[in-house]
Amino acid sequence: MRDGQGETVTATALLDRAAIIADQLGRAGARCAGVRQDNGIDWLCIDLACILAGIPLVPIPLFFTAGQIAHIVAETGMDALFGSTTGVESAFADFRPAAGMGWISGPHRQVSIAAGVAKVTFTSGTTGKPKGVCLSLHQQELTASVLAERTGSLGIDTHLSVLPLAVLLENVAGVYGAIFSGADVVLPPLAVTGLTGSSGFCADELMKCLRSNQPSSIILLPQILKSLVKLMRASREKLSGLKYVAVGGARCAPELIHAARALGLPVFEGYGLTECASVVAVNVPEADKPGSVGRPLGHRSVRLGEGGEIEVQCPEGVTYLGHAPIDSGWLETGDLGYLDADGFLYVNGRLKQLVITAFGRNVSPEWVESELLAEPEVLQTAVFGDDLPVLAALVVAAPMAGAADVEQAITRCNSRLPDYARIGAHKIVDPFTTASGQLTANGRVCRSAIEARHRVSLDDLYHEVTSQFSGAHHDVLPRTHSAN
Repeated sequence: MRDGQGETVTATALLDRAAIIADQLGRAGARCAGVRQDNGIDWLCIDLACILAGIPLVPIPLFFTAGQIAHIVAETGMDALFGSTTGVESAFADFRPAAGMGWISGPHRQVSIAAGVAKVTFTSGTTGKPKGVCLSLHQQELTASVLAERTGSLGIDTHLSVLPLAVLLENVAGVYGAIFSGADVVLPPLAVTGLTGSSGFCADELMKCLRSNQPSSIILLPQILKSLVKLMRASREKLSGLKYVAVGGARCAPELIHAARALGLPVFEGYGLTECASVVAVNVPEADKPGSVGRPLGHRSVRLGEGGEIEVQCPEGVTYLGHAPIDSGWLETGDLGYLDADGFLYVNGRLKQLVITAFGRNVSPEWVESELLAEPEVLQTAVFGDDLPVLAALVVAAPMAGAADVEQAITRCNSRLPDYARIGAHKIVDPFTTASGQLTANGRVCRSAIEARHRVSLDDLYHEVTSQFSGAHHDVLPRTHSAN
C-alpha cells in the first residue's frame, strides 16, 4: 500500500494500524462512524477498522453540503467521525474531539442502521437529500472477488486510485478489487490525481501521477477520460504500463473509447449500481464490444422488464436506510437497455428521463449527450426536448473553445444521429458542478437542478425551436441554431 508521495505500508502493518483504530472505537462505545477526509492510507485504515470493530462506516463525500451532511448524521445516528468538520461545523455541533480517533458525539445517539450492515453509501441523486444504501461486507467482497476473477488474466499488479474513496466505484471496484487480485494499491491525495474541489479536474496533474506511479489499472469517469484524451492528443505523449482503464459512472460514447484506444489507452466501459455494491457488468479484452457495458459478472443475473427496463438480481438483504429490505428478488434499475445475442448489456438511458418529442419519438437524452461529449469542444451538456419538435441543449464549452467551435461540434454530432435525435438549438452556459447540485458524485447530470438553474435559457431555447416549426411540418431538420 502506497500513498504516492513516499509512504509505503505493508498489509500486516495496515491491519495493525486498523486494529488500533478499532480498539479506540470500541473503547469510545462508537456504534456508527463516518469518514470525511481526503484519499490516503488513513482512509483505508478507517474502513478496515470499522470492519474489525463490527460497526458500519458512512463515507461522506467532501463536496456534500452542510445540509446534506446534517441529513446523513441524523439519518444514520452516526456517533463518531474521522476527518474534518471545517465548513460543516453545524452538522457536527454536538461532536467533540476524541483522542486518537477524530470526533465523538456528546449525547449517545440512536443508531438507525440494521445489524449486519458494514457500509452505508449515500448517493447525491437528483434531490437535495441524499439516499443511503446499506451494504454488508459479503456484498462488497463478492463484487470485488468476481471483478478480480474477470480481470485476472490481465496481470494487474498496481492500481492507482484516481476517484474519491467515498465513491463506491473506487472503494469496492478499485481498492477492494485490487486487494482481491493481490495487487499493490496507490492512494494519493485527490489533488495529486488532478481532482480539486467539487468538480475541478486538471489532466496535467493526472498525467504526472500516472508517470510517477506507473499503475496497471485505473478507474475514470467519462469526463476525466475525455480530458486525458485531449491532453494526450495535444502533447502526443504515450503512457506505458497501463493494462486496464475502466470507465463508468455515466454513459461513455463509443467514439471516445475508440479515440482513447488509438492513443494506447486500454479503455473498457462497465456498468454498476450502488445497490449491487458497484460493478454489475464490464468489458474486458477477451470479451469486448464498445458501445456496450460488457457482459454481466457471474454474481448477478440481468434481465429486461416491462418497457425495456434493466432489472438486476437483487443482492440478499440490500436495503435503503429506513426501509425494509427489497424482497422481490429483482432490482428495478430505472435504466433502459437491452441484451444482445452474445449476452452483452447495452444501456440507453434513464426510464424516467425519456424524452418524448412533439413528433412522438422516444429519445434518451443520455444517448445524445454522450455523442455530443465525444466532441473535444464540449465539456458538459444537458439535453431537453419533451413536447418539442427538435432537441435543445445546454452546453458548457471546453476551455479555449468558442461559439463557432461548439456549433461545428454539434453539426458533427448531429451527422451521427438520426434526424429525430438531433440537436436543433443550443445555448452555452456556465459549468455544472456538484456544489450547485447539478452533478452527482459520478458526474451524472441532475436534470431537474439544471433545468431549475437555467429556466430562462431553456425557455428561450423552447421558444426558438417551436418558432422554427410553427405553421409548417419539417421532414428535414434545420441546422443547429445558437441562442448565445
